Amino acid sequence: MGTFATPDAQSLTTRDEQGVAIGAEALLREHPDALVCGLAGNGLIVPVPQSVGLWGQGLIEGRALIDNVVAAVVSQSSRARRRLTQN
Repeated sequence: MGTFATPDAQSLTTRDEQGVAIGAEALLREHPDALVCGLAGNGLIVPVPQSVGLWGQGLIEGRALIDNVVAAVVSQSSRARRRLTQN
């Protein structure tokens, strides 16, 4: 993203970064039981920046976020299959 001067001498990039930080902090405060992770542009999990203040959230670990989604779906499917075969 490019940097453009604004009348108050603050760049739009800086304003965008501040807005994202404020929004992220608000979401994290509202959802202390959420799971969080840092993501690279290619979808791989990266460390959460130290500048991000967590409020009790757990960190998602692994190589890619989609790996955790697939694992959760497989787990749900296995439980559903067991319930169906027990009834």
